[in-house]
Amino acid sequence: MIALFIFLLIHSSAVAQLNSEKLDYEDVEAVVLLDKNEFEVLNENKAKFRKHCIIQINQDGGKKYGHIAISENKFIKIKTMSAKTIDRDGEIVEELKEKHLKKYPFSAGYILYDDTNYKWCELAYNFLPYKIEYSYELEMSSLFFWPDWNPQRDIPVLESSYKLIIDNSIKFNTYSIGNNLEP
Repeated sequence: MIALFIFLLIHSSAVAQLNSEKLDYEDVEAVVLLDKNEFEVLNENKAKFRKHCIIQINQDGGKKYGHIAISENKFIKIKTMSAKTIDRDGEIVEELKEKHLKKYPFSAGYILYDDTNYKWCELAYNFLPYKIEYSYELEMSSLFFWPDWNPQRDIPVLESSYKLIIDNSIKFNTYSIGNNLEP
């Protein structure tokens, strides 16, 4: 019982410290409050990638983090996308609509044809600080385009995660470096 009490005491102080840290980042341009990534391998040729991100914009220089760009091509399709701007009081001031999305082809000048396009939008608000929150899901018909995970940025990141889901029936080779963990 005493061990449980000590565990809860330590855990609750860590949670309280995390919540207070969220308030102490007003001197930086922006801070990533949440960056949650989930990659689900459905079979040898098909996967889904889901991302949910919340960024607090504190200064004018941080407005660049409100630019959201997602690429798609014949192997990667955007299935869902949502985004919203939230003011300092927690009220939603704008939600992403289809008319806010811009679509541009992405191709290097020396390539004659490339089917990669970017869908992007810009979320901004005039009164600082504010938050942007966005989510999207990609459907992939090839595992060649395995998504990256970059938990560190040029601004503080309070919480970032990458969850990999692979069914046991799918044969997958792994190689562990620096630990004895097996997936």
